Amino acid sequence: GPCADRDKMVFAGCVVSAVLLAEGDYGFVETICGWFAGISFFGDSIVHVKARLLSIFMLLPGLLMVSTIPFSHVANRYFTGKKSFTILVLAVLLVALVWHEPRLMLFLCFNGYMAAGLIAAARKKLRGGGVRAAPAEGGEGGQDSH
Repeated sequence: GPCADRDKMVFAGCVVSAVLLAEGDYGFVETICGWFAGISFFGDSIVHVKARLLSIFMLLPGLLMVSTIPFSHVANRYFTGKKSFTILVLAVLLVALVWHEPRLMLFLCFNGYMAAGLIAAARKKLRGGGVRAAPAEGGEGGQDSH
């Protein structure tokens, strides 16, 4: 298929974390919304601006759910095989940051994953490698091993 189920969950997490961030009490969110408040499309109130920005933001994860852009599986990449102590320390630090500031950190983690996948696909495309769909979960080359 075009997108693995785990990627669909991540893209859904992008949207949910954006809504949680918009509902939080963050000065920088209010400042960003204030920049858009004068534009007629977005409306005058911060509430209208947030609603319009969220609806626009939902387009990218939605389009990625039906794209053929492959995304690296984080657990396979960083938590399998022999890994350094640094990875463990960074993982514990990340969990502590999410615990301390969940709305902001979940937004940064989910959307950072999405941005990293887009950047990797763009770099591969620019180097002439093209972008192909990742193999299906069931086996090599998208074929089931039943």
